[in-house]
Order: sequence, then structure tokens, then C-alpha cells
Amino acid sequence: MVYELKFADIGEGVHEGEILEWHVAIGDVVKVEQLLLEVNTEKVNAEITSPVSGTVDSLEFDVGDIVKVGQVLIKIDEGNGKLAETKKPQPKKDVEAEKDDSLFTPAAPFQRITQITKVANVVNERVLAPTEVRRRAREANVDLKTLVGSGP
Repeated sequence: MVYELKFADIGEGVHEGEILEWHVAIGDVVKVEQLLLEVNTEKVNAEITSPVSGTVDSLEFDVGDIVKVGQVLIKIDEGNGKLAETKKPQPKKDVEAEKDDSLFTPAAPFQRITQITKVANVVNERVLAPTEVRRRAREANVDLKTLVGSGP
């Protein structure tokens, strides 16, 4: 099954962002919460991590490209480890046509619900920490799940 990670609405009126850096390449094996890319928006630089484990099937944009909320950033093959046909970034299409606010797509309604369920399970297990703390912990090889907080 191929998981499509879309650029999420991070709120505060932000509708687009610029790809600053990819931390993975096509064919790389990724784990849950592994850093995939960094995106610069008007308000913040966001680090986007993987919600699933699998193999990177395709990167839909290059460094420096502008992405709109709802566009697919990366496809990750959750299957048996065999890569689907790898693709180069496609030309940008009209964002209004691509934006999908529904919970499922007409072609695969049950598949989309399954993906949402998986993300919900991952989010519940995720440690709440600011991006800078996550980056420093990753650099120091510290698992945030093993730490005990000092307050709320």
C-alpha cells in the first residue's frame, strides 16, 4: 500500500510553503517519526516527519519549490519493501483542483479511512515536544519517549 503524505494546513492563514531541504531520497527506508523534509512558511520553518514506516517511492517536489496545502509531498510504500515505479517530480497542477478536504477519495474510500486511523494511532503515541527539542534530541541520539517531563 502506498501512503501519500500531503502538506497539511498548519493554521494561522498559512496556505503555502517552500521546500528547504529533503532528508530522504527515493529508495530510502524510513521509520515512523523520521525527519523527511523541512518546509519554510511565512510564519515558521516546519520539520515534517514520517507518519508511517516504509520505502520512499517518490518525492513530488524539488528543493525550492512552492507547495500548497493539500498537495502530495512524498509517497511511501508501506508494503513488502518492493518499490513501485519511481517517478520524478511532476509539473505543478492547479491547487484548487488537487485540494482534497474530504475524509476519503471516490476511488478508494476505505483505503483513505485506514490511513487516517494509522495516523491517529501514531499521533497518540507521539511525544509532545517543540521542533527544536526534537532536532536536538535526534542529534544527540536521545529517545524522547524515555524522558520524564518536569512539568506540564
